[in-house]
Amino acid sequence: MNGNRLIYLLVLFLCAGGLMAQTSISGTINSYDKLITHGQVSCGDSVVTAGLMNYNVGDLLMFYNPGDASFVTTDNVGFGDSISLNHSGKFKFAYVTVANTPLIQVDRPLGPDFGNWSMIIKVPEFGFVESTGTLTAPAYNNGTGGVFVLRAERFKFTADIDMDEKGFKGGFSSSNMGVACGTLGYRFASGNNGGAPKGEGIGPIPSSMANGRGHAINGGGGGNNHNAGGGGGGGGGPGGNGGDEWSGCAGNVANGGIGGQAMITSHSRFFMGGGGGSGHNNVSGLSSEGGNGGGLVMIIADTLEANGGEVLANGGNGKSILNQGAEGAGGGGGGGTSVLSFKMVVGMIVSRIEGGDGGSINGGQAGPGGGGGGGHLCVSDPTIANYSAGQVQGFQFGGDHGSLNNGSAYGSTDGTMGSFDITLNMPFPSPLGGGGAGAGANVLGNDTTICSVDSILLSAPAGAMSILWSTGDTVASIYASNVGWYWLQYTLGGCLFIDSMNLKHFAGGSGTFLGPDQTLCQGGTLSLSTSINGTYLWSTGGTTNSITVSSPGWYWLDITLNGARCPVRDSIFIDEDDFHTTATGVDTTICAGDVYQRIYPPQWLAFWPDGTSGQQFNFSASGNYLIRVENENGCERFDTLEISTFGLDSVVEVFEEVDTIACATVGYPVDLSFLNGSVLWDDGRTSKIRTLFQNRRYIVTYEEGCLSTKDTLYLEIIDCDTCGFALPDAFSPNGDGLNDQYLIKSDCEFEYYQLYIIDRWGEVVFESQSALDTWDGTFKGKDCSQGVYIYDLRYRLPYKQQKRIQGSLFLRH
Repeated sequence: MNGNRLIYLLVLFLCAGGLMAQTSISGTINSYDKLITHGQVSCGDSVVTAGLMNYNVGDLLMFYNPGDASFVTTDNVGFGDSISLNHSGKFKFAYVTVANTPLIQVDRPLGPDFGNWSMIIKVPEFGFVESTGTLTAPAYNNGTGGVFVLRAERFKFTADIDMDEKGFKGGFSSSNMGVACGTLGYRFASGNNGGAPKGEGIGPIPSSMANGRGHAINGGGGGNNHNAGGGGGGGGGPGGNGGDEWSGCAGNVANGGIGGQAMITSHSRFFMGGGGGSGHNNVSGLSSEGGNGGGLVMIIADTLEANGGEVLANGGNGKSILNQGAEGAGGGGGGGTSVLSFKMVVGMIVSRIEGGDGGSINGGQAGPGGGGGGGHLCVSDPTIANYSAGQVQGFQFGGDHGSLNNGSAYGSTDGTMGSFDITLNMPFPSPLGGGGAGAGANVLGNDTTICSVDSILLSAPAGAMSILWSTGDTVASIYASNVGWYWLQYTLGGCLFIDSMNLKHFAGGSGTFLGPDQTLCQGGTLSLSTSINGTYLWSTGGTTNSITVSSPGWYWLDITLNGARCPVRDSIFIDEDDFHTTATGVDTTICAGDVYQRIYPPQWLAFWPDGTSGQQFNFSASGNYLIRVENENGCERFDTLEISTFGLDSVVEVFEEVDTIACATVGYPVDLSFLNGSVLWDDGRTSKIRTLFQNRRYIVTYEEGCLSTKDTLYLEIIDCDTCGFALPDAFSPNGDGLNDQYLIKSDCEFEYYQLYIIDRWGEVVFESQSALDTWDGTFKGKDCSQGVYIYDLRYRLPYKQQKRIQGSLFLRH
């Protein structure tokens, strides 16, 4: 047995056992080192570090490449534009399996993303942790710092995480850079007076090109000679340009530093904010440095709970030249990045990742600094994370440009708004007892493009264990149809493998050729068709331009036009009108010589016994009548009407029951409001609605037109028992035969029962008038999404008053 592996598993077990202990943290919690070299060993990598920190078996590390991008080096306006990001911003989590500082071994291969001098960050793992004091990290300096990372099961965010100005450094010089008006070059060697130093970015700048107005990818360009302003650093948005040269120059050219580029992020790479460029000045000992970029914050928590703390990763302001003459000012630093990966958020989590402002000038007319670009906020996708109890908010504004004493921008510009991504679906770091990740895991194949109406089958290899897909599935295979990244994590032979692929769609997509949704009369048919020429495929399997349907639901048609690669799809929903089931039967009595008027809504049409049609008809003769009625959808029903006539000697039964019983605490409710005439009780009351509580005989006299009659009710008052019922708070309609239906559990006999189930947008997705009805978790033939729903039950038990119960249930797939 491998002794090191045994120790590793034991440490992981002990750590997991204490994960839920509550901890308070503040200050600096990460440690930093540099990678010297690494190479693959069995189920992992052997790593040589610079030995700047101690390691222990079970430590969680994040390997991070701050930047190795390549860029245009030609001395023109394109200088500093990105050619390739290479491995910039790439990161990977791994656990230490062997520790012998400075030599360690980790549980998965690092791959090609991390070359010599990449950053190594020790990431603390907590159970329930609270930030009781400000959290921070050292500023980025020569390959370490600038990154804050935390992993917790529950993080209570009480104090701020302050990573303001902790990213790439702004350009700096305190030497006299001379006087030479109209300098237009984009690159100069370090110390050359043609331009001031550029801000740092993801592309390492050689000293032979370190100065001048050209940006350094996301690093802002330095202001050129004479006394132009520095450009703002880039973040999620580009930085603004620095202001023009000193007004005393004859040409007064626009040669301020160019703002840093915006960084195109993905879920596999994140960046610190670029540094602002230095302004140009010619005063010995006076600096016009650009602001530092904001740092990188990564919080990985099962539950992220707001309690007043905020993420701060703002870019720094460029230095202003106040009371120092007309010298160029520094550009603002670019906003940093806030990455929030969680399964549930509680309360409002705020991230402030704004670009720094450009420096201003109050002693003459020279170049103010450009504003830094706003930062980047990336948070968990709401389809996989629970936002029901909270939300996230980001402030990614670009920094303001600097200005002269009179308020003029003098050629400087603002930084641009940053970016926001709410599609993060990142696997949480986790060790596996068998070792680490195998190399070359490419089971999902290369990135793939399909027609939007198609899907592809993605599968784990034979024998794979501990399978987890980005969709949350744990089965061996899934079908993928939506665009986006899909990843698979699994173990095989004791090693952890992770693979991903990006799914895209060819041109095609959706069209509108089936018309609006339609309604089908229950028991009838509808014809669906199109006049567009092409090759047809209906959801029913039909291949002609029309089909006849007799059932409600969704129907789609794919049309492939001649020469097209992918079909165009349109869908239509067919609703069902059950108007015929609403037929009514009326049994009424009128006095001889009177009429009974039957009236229907104006959108309906009734066909009367005399052959006429319309919305109303007067009946005067007794008899049985059948009335055909059509609604606005053309669906029909047949109502029945029975009319009787009465005279002075006619008898009407006022009470439905002659003898009845009632509970003493509830009484016996009487509702005679359906009677058109008047009532007189034997106790002198004339109300038609009342509740009876006495154990006796009641006599009512009823008069209506030509009719006057009496009726008697014998009431017995008794004590009543009750019955019980319960509403489940969750169910899982996943077809496994367990708890697939939502059903009330009751031994009651309801006199009245009305149940509504409502989604979070207030739409009724299920309703029932019987306690025997069950809900299968669908609405209009489609599965409802996983989440919380509201139930609203109104009911009445025998001899009881009507009641209402509301609550929530959780639908889990």
